[in-house]
This record gives sequence, structure tokens and C-alpha cells, in this order.
Amino acid sequence: MAVGLWLVATASDAVAQQPVITVDPEIPTAIRERIDAALSGVDPVSIADSVFVPRELTHEGALVQVGGTVILEGRVTGDVTAIDSQVYVRPGAVVEGRLTMLAGALFGSTLATVRGGEEWVRDAPLGVVTDGDGNIQIVYVEPERPFPIEPKGFFGFVPHHYTGVNGLEFSLAVGLRQRPEWPRTKLAGGPVFRTARGDVGWDVELARELRENAEIGVRTYSITDTSQRWHRSDLGNSVRSLFLADDDRLYFEREGYEAWASMSPAPKVRLGIRWRDDDFDSLETENPFAFFGGDEDWRINPPITPGGGRALGTRLTFDARNSPRFATRGVYADVQYDHWGFGGDFEFDWAQAEARGYLPTNGESFAAMRVVAGGRLGGGDSLEPQFLYSLGGRRTVVGTSALSEQLTGDRMLIANVRYHLALPSPIERFEHFYAVGLFDIGDAWFPGGSFNSNVGVGGGVAFHGPVRYLGAFVAYGVDSEEWKFYGMISPWF
Repeated sequence: MAVGLWLVATASDAVAQQPVITVDPEIPTAIRERIDAALSGVDPVSIADSVFVPRELTHEGALVQVGGTVILEGRVTGDVTAIDSQVYVRPGAVVEGRLTMLAGALFGSTLATVRGGEEWVRDAPLGVVTDGDGNIQIVYVEPERPFPIEPKGFFGFVPHHYTGVNGLEFSLAVGLRQRPEWPRTKLAGGPVFRTARGDVGWDVELARELRENAEIGVRTYSITDTSQRWHRSDLGNSVRSLFLADDDRLYFEREGYEAWASMSPAPKVRLGIRWRDDDFDSLETENPFAFFGGDEDWRINPPITPGGGRALGTRLTFDARNSPRFATRGVYADVQYDHWGFGGDFEFDWAQAEARGYLPTNGESFAAMRVVAGGRLGGGDSLEPQFLYSLGGRRTVVGTSALSEQLTGDRMLIANVRYHLALPSPIERFEHFYAVGLFDIGDAWFPGGSFNSNVGVGGGVAFHGPVRYLGAFVAYGVDSEEWKFYGMISPWF
């Protein structure tokens, strides 16, 4: 305790004689603005050789470190921003805000808690130097220019999915190495292989930043696609397909191109516009290898309506969650609209709106709520199979079967509630242990139909650590009168 307090007192003496801190204008604007915002939000700024927050102490407010070393064992109630610093986050440390690293080095712990999430800009082109008068300069450091082409994924191998129509789908992809400074150009992609079909497609994307909050891009592809990503994550569906021949999706071939432009007119807001030109075709079930399943276990992939279509769409997103990977507080909203037509085989208007809210309730506990509504606008015949919603399963209405005919249509509405009650974790590897309650209500229907309240309720337990969410749950479908067991390796939504 005495050593910890002495180190804190030393840091306080250092910051009391606050030196002049200058920021090199050559540093890229986006990074320079973040530095300016951090420096202006804290007084004084720590420039001590070492700042130590011991286990018994709480640092109130934000902490900004310029150069030197930060050792966190206790609690910081605000954001932590480190500029070209060595940061040690020890087991048991708690950062209530966000941890941002600009250059420097981070030595973290899986047993620490950073509620606002972490961001480490390893290749930020800056450094910290001290002049003869003790003043601090945050200077631009010319980054190294390695060979501009690099392999993507694992030495160029990028696995996608394991499915009943493709077997293993993977690509061999290379692309431009990304620069830390603006403007940047993204060019990546390559051939796409499908082992069970024995054919080759492609997927190549080119994007360019126009300014620091806007970009344009184009993508061309010949890929396998699905409209059923509701039921499981890509990884979860691939694992069950490989081991159990249990594929909860319907697939079709999509070939064409898309072009888009997007910008952020305000913080946390993203606005985009997109043009698509697609040709659709059916795919047959290939019954690939499965460890514990035979040909009869694969779901038969139904045909779709072949043809070409062109769509012009727009999307508006607002994201104020504390962490997109595992949100515990904040809000998220997303609105999309597409008009299909322009001389193609399909002509209709489609829209979808989604709202999510995350509310801390007591300590580490929180409630998560989501409402999604979407589908065809106006009257007319039902949409083609490749545009339909098929609900059910763990991510829409728990306790019901995925791809249920009862929950299929070209319009849909769902509402989900998840409550995570924090309990002491019995496994040190995981920071959090929760008892989880589930409630869902939703439906999908065709023109002339109406909403029916399909309800699912359930519960279970979940662990969460720095890398993974793991959970086991049981749920009952009130209308389907079914019990379902779910294993989850990612959050619900």
C-alpha cells in the first residue's frame, strides 16, 4: 500500500509542474484530433515516467498519459488514453470507460475489465520526445513502407463457411497493405473455391476514402448467398454442418456487382447509399462429408426463382453502444430501404428497421432489448424465395424450429429481451458469469396475412471473457410446444 501511494504522489508532483505539450501538425488529422480531444478533456495531463494506480485506489475521471509507463491494478472511473506509452493492465483492474492506445505497447490481462472496450492503434505514426526545457512534443514519425501487397487471412487462405451445398467454401486472397494515415485505398480478394461443387467463383472489393469520414467502393462477386443468417452465427452453422450435417440455411447463387458510398455526417452516425446488379440461380444439396451425419441428415436445399435484378438502396445507422462485440449499455438503431427494379426481373420496395437498447441494472447485470420490423412495402404477389424471411431458432424466436413454415413470409416483426444477471464467476479464465433469462415474440407472414404472436421463453447460463462468449440455454416455444437446447459462442444480438 505504501509503495503504491508513493508512486501516485510522485506522478502528482510531476503533473503539478505542467509542461507545454505540442502536437506535430504532420500527424494525420484523424489521430491528431483524437489527441487534441484527450488533452483538452483532462487537467492535468500525466507526463510522469511512471503512473501507478494500486489495487486499493480509485482514480476518479479520465486518465491521459503522454509517454512513460502506466500500471493499472485498481479502478479508473473514466477513459484511459495512452500516447506512445507502455501500459500494463493487471489482473483485477477495472477501467469504467474506454482504453485507447495510440502507438506504444499494451500488456493486458484476461482477468482485467475494460467496460468501454479497447482500441490499440499500433501503427499510429507518432512518438513522444522531451526538449531541454522539459516540454513535451508529440511528433510525427515517418512509418516504414513495407511491400504494398500482403496475403489476407492465414497466409492467403481465408475460410468462409462449411455448408450442405458447398462443403468447405474458402478463398485465396491478397490485397493492398493498409496505411495508418488518410487517405487509404482497400483492394482485396481473389478466387473462391467450393470443395463439394468443384467449381470456382470470385470476390474482389475496391474501396477508397474520400475524406476521413467518407468512402466509396465497388465489389464484384460470384458467391453462395443466403437470406437466413438469423438462426446461427456463420461459425456456429459451419461447426454443426461439419460435425452433424445440420445446416439451418437455404442457399442460392448470386453473381454480379455492387457499388456504394458512405459518410458520417455526425458522431456515431453512418449514412450510405448502394447500387446492386445481381443474377440469381438455384443450388442443389451436395451432401458433403460430416463427422457424425450421413446424406440423409442434410436439409434439401430448395430451388429459387432464377433471374436478374437491380436495386438502389440507402442505409442509416446510429451506434452508441459501449462495445459492439459485447454491449452492456447504450443504444443502436439501423434503417434500410431498397427499391428493386430498373429493368430487371424483380420489382418491389423493401425496408427494415431495427432498434436495440442495453441497460445496466445492478453492478455487472444488464438488460438487452431488440425490435426488428421489415419486409415488402405495398401490395402485390409474394416475393421470390430468395427474398423471404424465415425466422425461428436461437436468434429470432427461441423454442421454435429454424426455417419453420409457420414463421416464413415476406414481412416480419420480432421483439427480443435478454437479461444477464451477474454472479461470481467460478472460472478464473472468464471475467463474468451470468444467469440469463430469455423472452421472444415474433412472426413472419405473407400478403393478406396478419401478425401472430409466436412466443418463446427460456433461460440458462453464460460466461464472458476477453475473447469469447459461451452459453448453454433451454427454451420453450409456446405456440410450437417444443423444447430446444442452445449452445452459444457469441452474444445474442
